[in-house]
Amino acid sequence: MWSLVEKETNYTWEFGSGKPLYKCSLVRIHGGYVVNNIYHHGAADGTSGLLMMGEIMKQYKRLEEGLEVEKKPHTPR
Repeated sequence: MWSLVEKETNYTWEFGSGKPLYKCSLVRIHGGYVVNNIYHHGAADGTSGLLMMGEIMKQYKRLEEGLEVEKKPHTPR
């Protein structure tokens, strides 16, 4: 698990390549899961990252409860 997190965290972003500047992965571990939320500083700052993580966890909770994922786009602040 640690080697995967280290690899993803040290990934070299290809800024301007058209590839996403944001990655989120869900890794299954013994006894649960770990969410790895990685983004280029050009895509978000610490506050934005916290807001994104909150929304990701809210959607995950909905799936855990057997509900549908909310597909309502939000207007940027």
